[in-house]
Amino acid sequence: IDFDTLALGHAEIDVANFIAHLHLRPLEGTPSFVDPRRWESVFLNAYRRSVSAPPDERLLRFFLSTTYFRLASKNRIRTNGAGAPWDRLLGLAGHALEGV
Repeated sequence: IDFDTLALGHAEIDVANFIAHLHLRPLEGTPSFVDPRRWESVFLNAYRRSVSAPPDERLLRFFLSTTYFRLASKNRIRTNGAGAPWDRLLGLAGHALEGV
């Protein structure tokens, strides 16, 4: 999807990163008409149709959780906790792991 961490690895890492950023933007107060849950569903459905093997759901949830945790840590440090969505991101990280 992108060249952010250009390395061979699980496609689920990039998928999770994209989904987490869909959810991050509204938490940061970015004006948006986008409903992150709706666009997550649109993205995942299109992604699943375009690849020969569907993403491993357990890996996807694991990488989604680690991405939320990374973003929460980054936001906490960057803003010293003032007005940052770090607590909401930690909640999303825990939620992503439910049932895994």
